[in-house]
Amino acid sequence: MEYDINLIIGTRHEQGDKIKFYFRQYASVDIMGGFSEEMSKLLVKVHNKKSRKYSNTFFYREDKLFKVDNYGDKLRLVPAEEVLESMIANYKEEPYKMLGVAISLLENMIKAFNFKKLYCVLYGH
Repeated sequence: MEYDINLIIGTRHEQGDKIKFYFRQYASVDIMGGFSEEMSKLLVKVHNKKSRKYSNTFFYREDKLFKVDNYGDKLRLVPAEEVLESMIANYKEEPYKMLGVAISLLENMIKAFNFKKLYCVLYGH
């Protein structure tokens, strides 16, 4: 089964007394599927329920709350640099055009947001 991904890029914000991270979206690219081993490994790590490395998050789009993707996986914050590294390795193996667009966008956003750490949500659809 192919796992289609919408790469959503943004920043993390704490909300409320409990540590919950609201995700503010700045850009997104539908990179769809066709991943090689590198992106597949990242997806497995991100969606590992035992992993504490990636914080759960939520965001709003058009007044609708999103906590899980279309596959029922919780939304997890992944550091943009980690996603970029995985996408570049994937692109070298399999130069899929939308992945190239996502790489360019993410590289430029990391440079532009040098004052604030960027995160990605890998939204399955």
